[in-house]
Amino acid sequence: MDFVHEWQQKLVDKLSIVEELKEDRNLVHKGGLVAQTLNTIKKRSTFLNVKKKGQFLRSFSFNIQILKDMNLDNSINVGYTATKRLGNAIKRNKAKRIMRELAKKVISKYGKKNFYYVIIAKNSLLKTKFKNLENELTKIIK
Repeated sequence: MDFVHEWQQKLVDKLSIVEELKEDRNLVHKGGLVAQTLNTIKKRSTFLNVKKKGQFLRSFSFNIQILKDMNLDNSINVGYTATKRLGNAIKRNKAKRIMRELAKKVISKYGKKNFYYVIIAKNSLLKTKFKNLENELTKIIK
């Protein structure tokens, strides 16, 4: 009988933790605790639209294309580009991982709503320290 009681108590504890997590997510959606969530650009047509109509900014380690679109419903869309000029698949994948992490840390904090951001990697992205990349992206976006 004691075993059943312990099992029920553990189940209740787990359910209360799940409820707390749901409340935290609701705060996030209401603009509470965490910064804006990012959506990933997946369609080629969207990349081409940003390239054609957007603003192009150059930097030492990457280039950024920015386009404002009021149809995004207060969201931020981010795309990542690593071309074959960067190197083999391993280098391109590493560059995309770095750019995704940069977007999470910088664009989600300082990015403007209703904007598309396309980050294009350069060779120096793989050689530069992450902290320097963060500072570089922050300067460009602000």
